[in-house]
Amino acid sequence: MEISSQFLILVPVVLGITQVIKMTGLSSRYVPLLSLVLGMVGAILIGNLDSTSLLQGVIAGLSASGLYSGGKATVK
Repeated sequence: MEISSQFLILVPVVLGITQVIKMTGLSSRYVPLLSLVLGMVGAILIGNLDSTSLLQGVIAGLSASGLYSGGKATVK
């Protein structure tokens, strides 16, 4: 499976959208699920509705969630 540059751009986009929605009052408990869903939706919009795009969306969503968690732990 080859990950294209379009899907790499999806990670910071998902991270940014997730943070904006989180500022509106969404509980931190649901942020990873939101990242996952946004990654999948973004991948479908970029690519096609197929298993490869969905898997890349899952990877992008989980990467965005992990990027935020890792950065937060490093700052503390």
